[in-house]
Amino acid sequence: MTVVPKARTARDVCSRDPVCVKPDMSTEQAEELMSEHQIRRLPVLDSDQRLVGIVSLGDLARETSGESAHHALEGVSAEGGKRQQ
Repeated sequence: MTVVPKARTARDVCSRDPVCVKPDMSTEQAEELMSEHQIRRLPVLDSDQRLVGIVSLGDLARETSGESAHHALEGVSAEGGKRQQ
């Protein structure tokens, strides 16, 4: 008899307690969080904790002078840190 493994779900593999930001957070603050926690994307939650978007390194590169994304990428790529996602 062949045992078929149970399919894993998104819930099984998702990040627990992700680092999130509010819609009015500055791009500099978002960059600092990305760098500190070594993450490439930040969920953006409204006051009711509903997802309203996601800020990515690409978004920072496209919408700022590029310095924010460059600094965040250096932090994301560095050894150590508080990697969560």
